[in-house]
Amino acid sequence: MAAWRPTTHAPLMSADQASEIARLRQENEQLRMERYLSRKSTAIFAGTGTVISDGYRGLVESFADSCSMRV
Repeated sequence: MAAWRPTTHAPLMSADQASEIARLRQENEQLRMERYLSRKSTAIFAGTGTVISDGYRGLVESFADSCSMRV
């Protein structure tokens, strides 16, 4: 028979902490997209022939729309 151990749970987050985490996740996603766009634009201007792949085109367009940019 296994020894009984009390279960330990992580303390619950406050509403402020949860909203801060949500905000930071959203900011991280925006920064990732900006980094991706920066890398792609650098490659295009450097003349490497790299273009935005179709898999990312929708993400880039939706990000550009949210920032009032044109792709």
